[in-house]
Amino acid sequence: MLEAERYQEELRAHYESILDAQRAEHESALRDLQQQRDNADRRQLAMEKEIETISKALNERRQEFESQRREYETRIEVLERQNRDFEAKLERSRVAQQEAAYRARRQELVDYHDELSVEYRRACQGDQQCRVACAGFAGLLNIINSHVNVSR
Repeated sequence: MLEAERYQEELRAHYESILDAQRAEHESALRDLQQQRDNADRRQLAMEKEIETISKALNERRQEFESQRREYETRIEVLERQNRDFEAKLERSRVAQQEAAYRARRQELVDYHDELSVEYRRACQGDQQCRVACAGFAGLLNIINSHVNVSR
């Protein structure tokens, strides 16, 4: 029996040493896993901070872009308004030039009519035959006269 107890004691010591070795391996593996989990947590936290930083930067950039877009839209509206004003001014200038040209031409016609009237009266003063010969010319003067009178 002593022999059996000793054998049992050796067997128990042997299994305890195996269990102790396995326990040590498991504890070491558990520490490694804990270290890996801690490292992964730190990496995840760092990535979350980086994502937050990038997100903030993107939001700031988006706000800057929106601000610039609004500024450009305002500039475009101002330029369009200035363009419309310029086109209206240009049209008024064209109309004014056309009116000035019309007035100048009308004045030329008035002056020409007055000059022809004086010539006609002087040339045909008292001469009946000249008046008959110049009837066509008188008709032309009447046409010019009607235009001049309308424009006066």
